[in-house]
Amino acid sequence: MFVQEAITCLNVHSQRIRAENRSLRHELLALIRKSQALREHERRLLDQRRALRSERQYADDLGQLRAERKMRADPAIRAAAVQTAPDCVE
Repeated sequence: MFVQEAITCLNVHSQRIRAENRSLRHELLALIRKSQALREHERRLLDQRRALRSERQYADDLGQLRAERKMRADPAIRAAAVQTAPDCVE
């Protein structure tokens, strides 16, 4: 009788362990999928940031070129820029 109770107890315990392992396996797989999705999202955001920085640099460069062209085209602006520029002291 004692042996039968021990066997039953072990079977119940084994079933609980299997169920818990199954549950933990599902949870782990869900976390892995979530981690992969987050990594992919991070990669897209980094790509987007690189593109935005490149666009910003392009816009800054274009603005600088336009300002330089405008100064070359208008002698009054060029003269004013030279007058307001700080003197270089060596």
